[in-house]
Amino acid sequence: MRILSKTEQDLCNRILKGAIDNNYLSNIIDKDLRGICISITRDTKMVELLLTVEDESKINEEDQKNLVINIKEISTLIFTTVNLIRMLEKEGYIMLLQRANQIPNISQFGGCIENQPYIFSGFADENISLLLVEYQHKEIIVTEEFEEFCKHKFIGRDERRFRRQNRNAVIAISVAFFAALTNLFFNTWTKKVGTSFKKEQFEQVDSDFKTIDRKLDSIVSIGNRAIQVYESHKINNATGKKKKLISR
Repeated sequence: MRILSKTEQDLCNRILKGAIDNNYLSNIIDKDLRGICISITRDTKMVELLLTVEDESKINEEDQKNLVINIKEISTLIFTTVNLIRMLEKEGYIMLLQRANQIPNISQFGGCIENQPYIFSGFADENISLLLVEYQHKEIIVTEEFEEFCKHKFIGRDERRFRRQNRNAVIAISVAFFAALTNLFFNTWTKKVGTSFKKEQFEQVDSDFKTIDRKLDSIVSIGNRAIQVYESHKINNATGKKKKLISR
């Protein structure tokens, strides 16, 4: 799983926080929809932004620039949100549940201001509209693994496993290195001082070092396999055949 952006991490925290009740897409991004509503027509798969304005006839050039910026920002947020939900579901971190038996054909959510005019804006990317239609009425169910994912600073299971194997390999190498230094010290010291050891003592020390070496080889081998699997997984994801975001 790729590294999440700051925006995606914030959205994950919102999903986790809303897991108690009514964990829907609209509630996740609701605080960002001040003066903006999202209108969805299911049968035609049409999605529009409704931006509240004080007086449409008095919109100047500066107001138009601000509206364009606002539309771009909210469109990017919506695109990021629906794709994040799609990725989390694919990875098995969340589940989507549609509780309603009957879904209205036309629905709207957001923060439009009543009794004030508004202007319409659509989405240039059709995938945003299609994903919004698909996810709007589905409740997001978080799993224990998603809680762990957020707890571990949004590091995926494969990356955590890779880091754990790598850490174990480093520890094993450090232990083996210390054992080798200890062995070298005793050999040098006995030659210099002339102290004699029994044959059984040398054999025991030699056996202990060999045991450490075998454990080291085993751990390093496991670590190398984990690295190969992890790298292969990344390469396959990067070079594999790309699929469409959704099927119609």
